[in-house]
Amino acid sequence: MTFPIIQSLVESVITVTEEEIWEALRWVFLRLKLVIELSSAVPLAALMSGKLPEDAYRVGVIVSGGNINPPVLARIMGKQPAPDEEVHSYYY
Repeated sequence: MTFPIIQSLVESVITVTEEEIWEALRWVFLRLKLVIELSSAVPLAALMSGKLPEDAYRVGVIVSGGNINPPVLARIMGKQPAPDEEVHSYYY
């Protein structure tokens, strides 16, 4: 049901890397003092990485949630990938 809606309403899709997501999460944690979910960091990662179209002059980003595994958060804050633990990718 979601795919037909996307086909009719979405003009383009922006992808971000895992590192860009982690950097956005670190920025929110260090600058805003908030713990957010990885999926919530995706739109902010797109904004911070400069991947939005140049004509996107009015942009809103909603960050939410705090449902993140503490060991995963610790690893992200230390910039160390988790070889033994799955870290999910999110694409919007």
